[in-house]
Amino acid sequence: MDWTPQEDVLKQVLAVLEDSFIPDSVVQRNVQENLRLLQQNPEFCSYLLLVCESNQTFDDRTRALAGLILKNNIVYLYSNIPVYVKHQMQHKCLAMLSDTSREVRLSASVLINVMVQKEGFASMSNIVSVILNLISAGNDDVCEAAMKTLVLVTEDYLNSLNYSTQIDGTIKGLLGTFVELTGHRSVEVRKWAFRILNETLQKHYYLINADFDRRGYLEKLISHAIDEHPQIILAVVQGFVTFVNNQDDTILPAMNDVICYMITKSVDDNSDIAQQAGEFWLALSKLQLCVGMLRAHLKMLIPILLKNMRYSDYELIVLKDTLGKDLDTQDSAQDVKPFAKASDDDDDPDIACTLRKCSAASLDSLAIRFGSELVDIALPLILANLDSEDALLKECGILAFGAIADGCFHSLAKHLADLLPLFLECMDHPSALVRSITCWTLSRYTRYIVYDDQLFLATLKSLLEHSLDDNKRVQRAAISSFCFFQEEAKIKLVAYIDVITQAFVRGFDIYKTRSLFLLYDAIGVLAQGVGSHFTSVLGVLMPRLLDRFTTLDDYNNPEEFLAICECLSNVVISVGDEFAPYAELVYVKCTSILTENNLGDNSDEEYDKNLVCGAMDLLVALCSTLKGQFASFFVNLNFIDQLYGAIQDKSINVRQPGLALLGEMVNLCFPYVAQHVHVFMPLIIENLDKRFNGACNNAAWVINKLCIAMESAMAPYAGKIIEHVAEILQSTDGLQNMHKTVAITFCILGLVCPTEVSPYLRTLMRPVCRNIRNVADCEDKENAFRGLCELIMRNPDVFADDFIYFCDAAASWSDVETELRKKIAYMIMEYKQHMGNNWEEVYGTFPPLLKGRLAALYGV
Repeated sequence: MDWTPQEDVLKQVLAVLEDSFIPDSVVQRNVQENLRLLQQNPEFCSYLLLVCESNQTFDDRTRALAGLILKNNIVYLYSNIPVYVKHQMQHKCLAMLSDTSREVRLSASVLINVMVQKEGFASMSNIVSVILNLISAGNDDVCEAAMKTLVLVTEDYLNSLNYSTQIDGTIKGLLGTFVELTGHRSVEVRKWAFRILNETLQKHYYLINADFDRRGYLEKLISHAIDEHPQIILAVVQGFVTFVNNQDDTILPAMNDVICYMITKSVDDNSDIAQQAGEFWLALSKLQLCVGMLRAHLKMLIPILLKNMRYSDYELIVLKDTLGKDLDTQDSAQDVKPFAKASDDDDDPDIACTLRKCSAASLDSLAIRFGSELVDIALPLILANLDSEDALLKECGILAFGAIADGCFHSLAKHLADLLPLFLECMDHPSALVRSITCWTLSRYTRYIVYDDQLFLATLKSLLEHSLDDNKRVQRAAISSFCFFQEEAKIKLVAYIDVITQAFVRGFDIYKTRSLFLLYDAIGVLAQGVGSHFTSVLGVLMPRLLDRFTTLDDYNNPEEFLAICECLSNVVISVGDEFAPYAELVYVKCTSILTENNLGDNSDEEYDKNLVCGAMDLLVALCSTLKGQFASFFVNLNFIDQLYGAIQDKSINVRQPGLALLGEMVNLCFPYVAQHVHVFMPLIIENLDKRFNGACNNAAWVINKLCIAMESAMAPYAGKIIEHVAEILQSTDGLQNMHKTVAITFCILGLVCPTEVSPYLRTLMRPVCRNIRNVADCEDKENAFRGLCELIMRNPDVFADDFIYFCDAAASWSDVETELRKKIAYMIMEYKQHMGNNWEEVYGTFPPLLKGRLAALYGV
């Protein structure tokens, strides 16, 4: 229908657009208010569209802003827009793809995509032909805008799918069209075609696999492998990587030629292309056929990977301020952002994946595949780099030696006594890069070092010395490496615990934030390694730890708080009752975190869940270790309200440790908990849900403890509990540990409430037996078997179908308690007598291994 704008409304729209550019808060508030008023006009979008399309009347900036506001209206108010306006928008946005303004063409792309998302992909067929005509007939600018639109719509559609969705027929056709467009005259169109095809194969391979012409696309990649434009070469390399990542056998006939091509691209002057080629070797090394494919190329490939492991000029520029003496320099915000514990050589948070990192990862993976073959090629090159006066070459060689550690350890073992001292010498190199990478490489060989007394002592001394290096990068590398060293050395560290502790204490004095995080980790690992021997240094380290723990501003330093919590948990478990003098201080700090966060409020107000979970995990460690000594804090300080809030919190991650704490309290101080059971039980049962995994596991564990404490008093709750238990055990969803705990819950509930549980035995006998057979010997398993035996004795007919499952579970014991052994043996022999002449037929179906276990445990 024809539409004529009203002059006064158009003036209002233009005034709002003009005012939007004024950087004044009062003006902007008026703009927002006027926008709200204009949005009540059903034709507001037509006015915005008028501004967008009028290239002779309005400047590009105003037109682009009108497009942005129009997009927001479509996103949030689409149902209020009249149908004729929607048709008008679709028609005019397609026309705007040919606009002379790049900003307007981009706006048109976005608007078309948003409309397609709102209308559904049935509407796609109406616009595809128009866009394809623009791509084939338009100038380069128009081609690019139209192509971007097609790619944007396709991307958003594919990203909205799940694995069970059928792909729309229009999109299937478009994928074939994109393959043809890789041959378009415009470089930009070719680039976008390759991009969407590569991304689709990466993210949605299993959805499109059956309908997509992979062979045709591979031929296009091969034909463009000599394209003169770097952007297209990069896309081709990415395409080859994608085929290999998907383990698509379409590429196998061409693989030798592709490998030769990728070797040339691995030394391309364009670092992006070289890096993508590096990804190819990493992907290829994951294939079982890798060895046969690559063996003939190793001598050419390995030197290239080593060359590419050298720091680039760009990386050195980024790192230049971190390579000198920076001991007194505070960590930057980037340094102290959340980070995982170091498990590799990556201490470059400002640098994303690089050619160096990719090449090192590829060498690591290839070493696992080729072992001694790779050593013969790589070791001479590594040693040559190690002898170089060029610090960057030396660093590169040390990195390579660390990278091949896992795959080539046995082949290198005969050389390590001679080689490792050379690397220890590098710990004193003037370059911080050399010192730091040497720390990492030594960590890769700790399984050898700890069994050579001379190397052990030299490495321990050097790592501790450089954990106090005047360069923070080296500090972090040394502490991280020392953690691996401690994990391997364990009890051997006892003789040196005082020396280690002195270095740790000094670290508290000089470290900045990120080094402190690693120090907490190192203290925890030491405690795990030496166990109760840690008691001898408790008085030295605990004051330092608790000073940080109690004075820390938790909300500005949440990562440090969590690191100390984990450290203290390891210390508590290692020293046991010796931790008692520090328990109250830790308890008060942890409970203050819970109180301040108002658990269970479930309003929209956010809080730091990680802080809460860290505090509760530490409380669980204190409970399980100190037991009765710690229980008095709960009783005296009325912890129950905080715990109730945690268990009804909307976050599963908060409920999970909350339930673990409740279970510990049932163990330690049930008389105190007993008066609150009726309040907690609905929440516990609510968490018996297969969707919740860890929280469900802990809820089941709490019920097990309550059953033992309350016995038949559990009857009022048994009906609801067994309904949830049955639903979980009849499903395969959820983690195996959760299913094992829930199976134990079924049995223990059957022990104390057999009348309520018995009706479910026939249905659940098999999943229960399958799960408890995988539980290690423990008190819970013992109680579970007592309950299962009680249920079977009340319902002996279940043996008719499931006798073998019971026997298989009974045979899973390593050492079964005497009375329980007698009961199980009695039940088996009773069934044998019941079967009479049919026993041999039934028992004959049992596997020999099962028969042997039953004979050994129960005399069957």
